[in-house]
Amino acid sequence: MRINIFLTILFFVAVLDLTQPLTAQEPQPPRDGNQFLKECTQSIRSMDGETLTSLQLALNLHCVAYIEGFTDAPLWYVLVMNGPPLYCFPEGVKVGQATRIVVKWMKDHPESLHFEKGIIIGIALKIAFPCKE
Repeated sequence: MRINIFLTILFFVAVLDLTQPLTAQEPQPPRDGNQFLKECTQSIRSMDGETLTSLQLALNLHCVAYIEGFTDAPLWYVLVMNGPPLYCFPEGVKVGQATRIVVKWMKDHPESLHFEKGIIIGIALKIAFPCKE
């Protein structure tokens, strides 16, 4: 039952993110680190065993799903773009660990929270998991 609720919320969060307006005339929700830090803080709370409200759970899922996409990015970049990976995960790294790394980077670099969340994730993971040359 709990997994069904989790999957339903995850589906709606993904759909909402995909249906954001693409035109410049319509306002869009913030995509910067300020909002993303709020979302990912809920993820850390959840991983640490705290019970979340429905809204906090939705924020948590958005953060985790977004970061999970970045865990697949190195493979995509190599296979599709024929380029070197931007960062290299050692075996066994989980999404929760990557989330903690990104949150720590955001907290350590508040001067960069105006950056788009994708840039923040890429920087944090590249610093944490550089590729050996």
